[in-house]
Amino acid sequence: MARNIEIKARIDSVEALTARVAARADRGPVEIRQDDTFFTCEQGRLKLRALSADEGQLIFYRRPNQPGPKESFFVISPTSSPDTLRQALSLAYGRAGRVRKHRTLYLVGRTRVHLDRVEGLGDFLELEVVLAEDEPSAAGVEEAGRLMAALGIAPAQLVEAAYVDLLEAQQRKEQGMAEREAAQRRLEQLWAEHLRGEFETKDVEATLATMVEDAYVNHMPVNTGGRGKEALRRFYRDDFIPSWPDDLQTTTVNRVVGEAQLVDELHSTFTHDRPMNWFLPNVPPTHRRIEMDLVVVVQFRGDKIACERIYWDHASVLRQAGLSKEGRA
Repeated sequence: MARNIEIKARIDSVEALTARVAARADRGPVEIRQDDTFFTCEQGRLKLRALSADEGQLIFYRRPNQPGPKESFFVISPTSSPDTLRQALSLAYGRAGRVRKHRTLYLVGRTRVHLDRVEGLGDFLELEVVLAEDEPSAAGVEEAGRLMAALGIAPAQLVEAAYVDLLEAQQRKEQGMAEREAAQRRLEQLWAEHLRGEFETKDVEATLATMVEDAYVNHMPVNTGGRGKEALRRFYRDDFIPSWPDDLQTTTVNRVVGEAQLVDELHSTFTHDRPMNWFLPNVPPTHRRIEMDLVVVVQFRGDKIACERIYWDHASVLRQAGLSKEGRA
């Protein structure tokens, strides 16, 4: 098999490097559009490179994934029917990926210099030092290193993986982000459904339907709420839902949604014109205006709410309600 030494680096742009490459080139530029389809292959890599409707190359190669210069063994078989060959290989072996790119080719001595703009990835420099039949790979590695340095490529720019692997990794990352965003939207929808039951429809059973059987709620400053659906049913029915004043206004200041958790920062105002034993235990209506900031921590289990922990500055509430020395002054 033929051999070469390859090196790949990420670059800011093809245009930024073109002048430096052209100044050292013996031939070029040659503009090439390449459409590479990769197929399942346990012994190395097998790809069909379509250059046009009636020109292509079937390429088998083996090379390690490592940063810096690496030796590649390859065999190239020309084809005049890339589309039908792609179809046949896809049916026989299955596709492993696809890479589309615009390549600007220069020759610097025996080294092929590729300025690649890869669809979905960005811009890259690739060097291929073609080795003679019995030439030691160290000679090609040294030559690639010198040219890389002359073109101003830093070691930090070197890329270990093939384009097809980079695209696959990027697709996995994007898919993971999409899945996390979808999961977060589901949590927000469930939380909105829970709040509708508490504050809009005032439906105890609809509220409980959003929660696991052993869910718990704790209003931390006063330690009120309940654990388990029976306790929460009594809490919502007898204390929480009917106690809110009619002039309640709540706005969301900030929301953070993570994995199986949601945190809301809220600002609420209302007139304390009815008993709110879960909030001000054993205190009759003071008819005072209350304004407070709350933090609600909601944790989920599967597709249900597992717990709520609610925090606020209770000292401020007591002052506003006239229940502290400072508030009565």
